[in-house]
Amino acid sequence: MGVYITTSKSASRGDISLCCGLAGLIPNSAFERRGRKTVESVVSRARLLGKSRALVVSGSELHFLKIAAGSWEWLGPVLSVEKAEFAELPKGLPSEIQFEGKSASQWLSLLNQPEPESDDFIVMSCEANAVSFTCSGKKLGEVRFSRGSKD
Repeated sequence: MGVYITTSKSASRGDISLCCGLAGLIPNSAFERRGRKTVESVVSRARLLGKSRALVVSGSELHFLKIAAGSWEWLGPVLSVEKAEFAELPKGLPSEIQFEGKSASQWLSLLNQPEPESDDFIVMSCEANAVSFTCSGKKLGEVRFSRGSKD
């Protein structure tokens, strides 16, 4: 599983930092800078890597894609990042994630991660305007959103 994480074609340093932070915390994820790839090329690359979800970070906005064998679609909402902070990640983070909080079901749908099978996992606390990541009581990162969908 996991998520294929990429930037827009003209990514800022902040977007790259956000991608790296999320890729380090979302188990089995892969980050690559987009470069000249079209959206269709991003989808093809995600398929090649065996990912059923992709996340495109563009201008501090998070755009999610659901990817199937013969199709793909944008998932909503588009989230606008107000602030993101990540701690230096320790080596050997767990390879599973547990979603908790009011928005847990929405994030589970966006990221399509399986339920943890062990007692060792990253906790993603999902609230209306923020997500935070912890492991063994240690805070690993937080992303705050200024708004949801542009619609």
